Amino acid sequence: MLFFLGWVLLNWPLLSLTNDIILLGMPAILIYVSAVWLILILLMYLFDRGSSD
Repeated sequence: MLFFLGWVLLNWPLLSLTNDIILLGMPAILIYVSAVWLILILLMYLFDRGSSD
């Protein structure tokens, strides 16, 4: 499930939507990729924590 979510969110067509956009002084692609990675890591942490009981 998480692999599919990462594959969908980090594929090239979605990444190319952020070309030439600057947010908070940084390229939007950096903010988008960082947010996706943060969400995926958080989901993996919560899934592992829930299944370790």
